[in-house]
Amino acid sequence: MSGGHFGYSQVYLEDIARQIEKDIRYNNKAPDTCEDLDHCYGYQHDEKTLWYLKKIVEDLRLIANLVQKYDYAVSGDTSIEEFVKMARNVYGEPVSDVGEKVARSRIR
Repeated sequence: MSGGHFGYSQVYLEDIARQIEKDIRYNNKAPDTCEDLDHCYGYQHDEKTLWYLKKIVEDLRLIANLVQKYDYAVSGDTSIEEFVKMARNVYGEPVSDVGEKVARSRIR
């Protein structure tokens, strides 16, 4: 089978992560050092902003992996138990009233 539950849209999460990484990489590039039209200059973000952007990249990739694992599970390629195992590693155990309260995660 190989997934398809989301129409393979989860790949856009990785695309966003890659674009943010480019923004980070070219952040300090001066406006007069154009190499190509996609990377003419950086945004000149401060270190705090760059730190947050790096965290967002990590979270995007984590969510992309979780979505992919779920996609495979509901498409019959793997099991829902494999998805739950990965989700448990990220979010912890549900506290009570699943759907309403879950263990605190670093993604909120």
